Order: sequence, then C-alpha cells, then structure tokens
Amino acid sequence: MERLPAISFDGSRGSQKSICIYRVWAVFHYPFYMNGYNEAGNVWINIGLFTVTLVPLSIVMGWIRMKSQSLWPVVIFHGMVNHQRVFWEQVFYVKTDGWGYIAGETGVISLVIWSILAMIIRRVSVADLFRDAVKEEKQPTFSIWLVILSVICIGTAYDLAWNVKVSGLMSKMLPILILTLVGTYLGFTQLSVAAISCCEKLPSFYYRGKNLFLLSQLRFRLKDHARILFMVSILSSIVMTSVAVSCTYYVEAERAAEEQAPFHLNWQEPLKAFSSKEIEQMMQTYHLSVKNEVHLPLIKAEWDSWVNKGMSTIHLVSGSDFNKLLQNSTNLPPLQLHKGEVVLANSGGGWKEGVKKGPGQTVTVQVGKQSFKAELSQTVQGILFNESDTTRHLLVVEDSIFKELAAVSPKSEQVTVHGYRFTDWKQSGPMLNELKEQLKQRDENDKLVNGTFLVCQFLKSLFAPLMFVSMFVGILFFLSSGSILYFKLFTDLPHDRRQMTVLSELGIQEKEAVSILKWQICLLFFIPFGVGIIHSAVALKMFSFLFKTPVWGIFAVIATIYLAVFGLYYVWTSKGYTKSVLTRTGATK
Repeated sequence: MERLPAISFDGSRGSQKSICIYRVWAVFHYPFYMNGYNEAGNVWINIGLFTVTLVPLSIVMGWIRMKSQSLWPVVIFHGMVNHQRVFWEQVFYVKTDGWGYIAGETGVISLVIWSILAMIIRRVSVADLFRDAVKEEKQPTFSIWLVILSVICIGTAYDLAWNVKVSGLMSKMLPILILTLVGTYLGFTQLSVAAISCCEKLPSFYYRGKNLFLLSQLRFRLKDHARILFMVSILSSIVMTSVAVSCTYYVEAERAAEEQAPFHLNWQEPLKAFSSKEIEQMMQTYHLSVKNEVHLPLIKAEWDSWVNKGMSTIHLVSGSDFNKLLQNSTNLPPLQLHKGEVVLANSGGGWKEGVKKGPGQTVTVQVGKQSFKAELSQTVQGILFNESDTTRHLLVVEDSIFKELAAVSPKSEQVTVHGYRFTDWKQSGPMLNELKEQLKQRDENDKLVNGTFLVCQFLKSLFAPLMFVSMFVGILFFLSSGSILYFKLFTDLPHDRRQMTVLSELGIQEKEAVSILKWQICLLFFIPFGVGIIHSAVALKMFSFLFKTPVWGIFAVIATIYLAVFGLYYVWTSKGYTKSVLTRTGATK
C-alpha cells in the first residue's frame, strides 16, 4: 500500500489527498442522510453540517494516517468519532428541538473540536518540527491583558460548568467549550511566561539551587511547545472525562437508578393487559415484600402556562395525595394550599430538589367544558416520582376542587399512577421483565410500567460498551500524547547538547546537569496532564447530573491509572532523551 506523503497545506500532494478523502467521504454518506441516518432535525441542515465538519475531520484523519503509516489508527479513530454520537445522545437525554445541531455527531461542538485540531496540525509543519534548535531565540514575552483574559475565560468556564443544570446543559455547552479552549491556550502562551517572570522577581527563590538554570530554560520551552502542550492538555481532559463518566455510570448504576427511580415498581392504570389485582398477585408470586406504596389519581387538563403560548396539557393531582407522595419520595415539607391557589410540580432529574415561590400569576385550568382560575403560588421540583410523561409536570389543586373536577371529567381522561417500594428492589427484575414482555405481546405501551431495576439495567447495558471503548481509546490517546511530546523534545536536541556543554564548562557536575534536564522534561510532561485533570474534574461535575453528588472516588482511580501510564512513558522518554543529549557533549565521561 502506498504511503501518504507528509501533509502540508500549500497545495502539495498530502493536502490534495485530504481533499480527495473529504469529497469521497461526503458523497458516500449523502444517501444515508437522505434515508433517515440522522432523524434529529432537518435533513438538509444535517447534510450541511456534516459536509462542513468533514473538512477539518479529513485533515485530522489524514494526519493520523501519515504519522502512524498505518490504516488501523484511522479505523479506530473513525470508530471513536461514530461512538461519540451515542455518548452525546445520553448526555442530552432531555432533548429539545435542534439539540442535534449543537451536540449531534456533526453538530457545532464537534465542528469546533475538529476545526481546532485541524488548525493545530496545519501549523505544526515539517519545518516547525525540525527547526534549527541552535538558532538564537528571542526572549519570550507576555501581555498582561491576555493573562487576565486567560484567567477570566477559565474562571467563567469553570463557574458555568460547576453550576449548570440539566435543562441548560446544551445551551451552555458551546460557551463552556470555547472559553476553556481560549483560556487554556492563553494559559500556556501567556500565563506560563508571566508566572516565570514573577518567579524571577523573587531572588530568594530564583537563585536557590538549580532554579536559575531550570526556570531560565523552562520559559523558552513552555513558549515554544505551547501549541503541543495545549493539545495534550485538551486531549487528556477529554479522555479522562469520557472514561470517568462512562465508568461512573456503569459502576454506580445501582445508585443512579435508586436516585432517578425512587419507586421500585410504577405503573399507570388502566392497563388492558393487567388489572391492579393481578399485579398485586404477581408481587406475591415473586415474593416481593412491599415496604410502602403511593397511589395518585390524576385528571388530564389544559392550562395556559407562562412557558408555552396557548393551552397545554397537564395532569391535576389533589393536595392530600401529593403530600403523601412528598412524604414517601422526598424530604420536602407538606404543602399548605390556600383557597384559590395551585402549585406546579416538576418531577425529574433535571430539577434540583426544593420549593420555589411561584410567579403569582393567575392561570386558567380547563377540564372538559369546566374551567377555573387560580394563582400559581409555588413550584415544587425534584425527583418526586419515576420518570414518565404523565408525572413529569403536575398541577396540585385543593382536594375539594379535585373532587368536583373528577365528577365531571370523562373516565377516559382520568388515570391512576401506582408506585411501590420493596424491601429488596433487585428481586423485582424478573417480574418487571415479564410485565414489559407481556405488554409488548399485547401491543400495549410498555413505558406504562417501569422500576428501579429496569433503569439500572438500561444504564449498565448503555455504559458497558461505552466504558470499554472509552478506556481503549483513552490509552491510545495518552500514548499518542506522550509520543507527541517525545518527538517534539527531539527538536530541541542540538540546543540541549550545547547547553549541557556550557553547564559542564561552568563546573556543573553531570549529575546536577542531568537533574536539571530531567526536571524540565518532567514539567513538560506533567503540566498539561495536571491541567487536563483539573478540566476533567470540573467536566465530571457537569456531567454527573444523574447523581446528587459527583463520584470522586472513581475519578481518582482513573486519574491515578492514567498518571501511572503517563509516568512510565515519561521515565522511558527521560532516559532515552538524556542519553541522546549526553552523547557527544562535554558532560559525558
């Protein structure tokens, strides 16, 4: 198989082949898009985004093919690109119109990521990689305004990510990504130089031991390697975030299921396949001991909310029944409804548990031909019941009003939602699977039955393959990052040989000179890794929306494993590079 020539972007064969790959890739996928490959959004907008995204993605994949001299890394990378679609679909499990344009497989987020990587690759040309290291370099400088901008970008991105809610995750994802990228890049190009300059103004520190030799050269190294260090830190953060999120949701699937589905069995009556008595008999057959239970009679209604223009559908529940639900599933106090008031209840993982004072707006509620007006006094939110379309939004009314409306509402507009808690929810799996299977066989909506076991089963089946792929791709990315630093170091080989000779002539012993060199290599390896850990820790907090608190223990284990892998790569690089530097220098004995 013919090897690709070195990729450049000045009309050379490498660039032409990347363009050829782009054209074939795009045309090949158009029929799939025309036949429903991506069902989210308008087909022509998706084709347009796909076509634009392929431009930088073709450059990245062409670069991988050239650097590896093999097709397999490209195949693995392509699989990772395809797999990100599954990842984003689960991250944005509460989807709104147009979500795919932002976070889809070829959405704006993907376009930004691949474009930045393509720009970096474009600038890292052969001439840049193998520059004349002996050439005299200018003293690196910094702009105080760019330093301030770096701090502001990182601080703002962290603040948005730390406090973002599920409902606003998609809208804030792109600003967080852009701020992080800009802040990180300026951090390596500007903030690092500023930090070393501050150290130089502290004589007691700067002239202590080896700090003078270490910091004076580190200023140049950080500035020269800024683009590479930036890329390594971003890749590290992406890898550790994806692996940590996947492992967290797999390992902690039971905890997530218990938090997201507080009732071990819930079902909505009426069901054609089963009656409530038959389900209770099944509980006895499967030896399920009921710890507590709730039963919520609901009435379908229309109301003019301030969120939606015009009337929208919602279910009504009585105040006494709703207070029983609060007592069983939350730590919230019971509601005290006054005459002429209603309370909106939002149930789901997208809302933080609590009670908010309502807007005080007068709303109109209509049931059949009967309607009434009431003041929306409060909003209760949190995981009140298992996730379902029926219970996601409820309107709590006075018991007397609910009784009147139930008398005039058609029976077809009234449902009852049942929730049960067992002493051991893990034993409910066979019964839940049987209920779902029989509902499917009788062509009835199987979503009317759910439970903690099914949620746990879904999370594990989803994140098991994602965890394996993330860990495999993560190891490859870390090895790639180490290789990038390894080859970039060798561009400084002539300069470091000359410096070791100068240190030897100054009377510095070989052991001390080698120590200085190893410390510089160590900082180049682990500064971007440290930045990546901080970025991924904040990202983990952002993506841990199914948990009340992030699972830091699993993240610490993953970070430690990758630190060990990176550390081994550093030891190997440090020994090999030091040996090459000491060859043909005055420092060699």
